[in-house]
Amino acid sequence: MKGSILENSWRLIAMLAVTTTGALGMPTIETEGGMRLLHDVVYGKAGNRDLHAEIAMPVRKPDQPMPAVIWIHGGGWQAGTYKIVPNTWLIRHGYVLVSIEYRLSGEAKWPAQLEDCRTAVRWLRKHANEYGVNPNAIGVMGSSAGGHLAECLATMQPPARHGEQSRDLQVQAVVSVCGPSDLTAEGPPRSLYFREKLLGFSLRENPKAFKDASPIYFARSGDPPFLLLHGEMDDLVPIVFAERFVETLKQANVVVKLVRVKNAGHGLSQVQGAPPMDPSEQQLNHIVGAFLDRTLKR
Repeated sequence: MKGSILENSWRLIAMLAVTTTGALGMPTIETEGGMRLLHDVVYGKAGNRDLHAEIAMPVRKPDQPMPAVIWIHGGGWQAGTYKIVPNTWLIRHGYVLVSIEYRLSGEAKWPAQLEDCRTAVRWLRKHANEYGVNPNAIGVMGSSAGGHLAECLATMQPPARHGEQSRDLQVQAVVSVCGPSDLTAEGPPRSLYFREKLLGFSLRENPKAFKDASPIYFARSGDPPFLLLHGEMDDLVPIVFAERFVETLKQANVVVKLVRVKNAGHGLSQVQGAPPMDPSEQQLNHIVGAFLDRTLKR
């Protein structure tokens, strides 16, 4: 398969980069395209170790605070890296991108991954002013396992901590690319393997735990708008996952749109030997950008 449009877009930016030192005292990269990248910003702790993020933003901040998009990488909850910052074209349109690290299943079992993502939302909202971010315009976007975590952030609201309001953890928009919304559903053996590694036991042993980790069972009125992108030829997370989630969200009166991508496999990768993807990469970028503009630039 060819690489996913979401996972490969940082490579060109890296080739254009010039390393400098930023005003915040952290290493940065400034590109010819007018983008600044802050490396390994510590956004929280997991036990005794730091959790990091890569933050990409325009070199010149606009007069008004910018919307932000938190990116959650995929990899079956057991691989992948926050070091790849995709969709950097959004920076030219006035967005801040924050690609976050989270504990993988080999280090910690569920719900550690969701806890780390929540920590990132809290941190970004608390430090919004430092990065020129509008704290009331934070979206989340992820692919595969990252799509699942993005969906969980939007649908699973924990009790507020002391001194914290429930809105402190709310995101205002969700873009999920081939996310598995129901961990109890039947699927390819590889998919079940990743899910069972995430929870630390088999679906047969504890089906309730898998249900409790499934955003499809938590959708409710008041959830933020969703945009779901899914390849029709996805053989790891079949498109039926997205179709069922759409129906559940609609029943809860949540705004949702599903874009079915023809000739695309998992992660919106071009399937070898198939005709070109439809919508194309450029068209998908336009769809994502228009959705984020409607929801985060109101």
